[in-house]
Amino acid sequence: MTEMHSFSRDFVKRTHEMLVNSYCHFLEKDKEVTFLLNCLLGLIVTVSENPDRDSPFSGDIDDEFFNVIPNQIGYIQFNELDVGNLCDTQVTSTPGLSVKHKIDLKNNMKKSWFIRKIRHAIAHTNIEPLNQHGSIVSVRLYNITKSKIKDFEIIFTVDQLRVFALYISDEYGKFIR
Repeated sequence: MTEMHSFSRDFVKRTHEMLVNSYCHFLEKDKEVTFLLNCLLGLIVTVSENPDRDSPFSGDIDDEFFNVIPNQIGYIQFNELDVGNLCDTQVTSTPGLSVKHKIDLKNNMKKSWFIRKIRHAIAHTNIEPLNQHGSIVSVRLYNITKSKIKDFEIIFTVDQLRVFALYISDEYGKFIR
């Protein structure tokens, strides 16, 4: 194994190379979703949770970011929650969690909010594979708050998940050079 000098920089670079060069290997073995989720979580944690760095995803959701996320997203903004009507003993997908078009995110939400929701979904295994004809075609990622409220949900096709992971690695790669 070759040396690593800067873990964050080298990890991002190696992960990007794997996403580009090794994806077909995992696809052939029917393990592409596991590979993509592992790469994505590793990228998010390695760079965005480093307290000594700013994040390349600190601003509003812009056109470039907007183009790599699926069209329909379910989410609740905190000002939409009526906590008095929620049951604390079970996970609920509250009436406020409605399918919204991603256009609702533009200029209303931060990229860091979106990345954090994806990070929490994967890290807490809030992942539901969606199968068709014996294969995973999509994955539903969702976030459950400490109050057991489902406040975020998104479905990525496998191709969309790969595009999103590549985008994250590209942006982090530019940021940490």
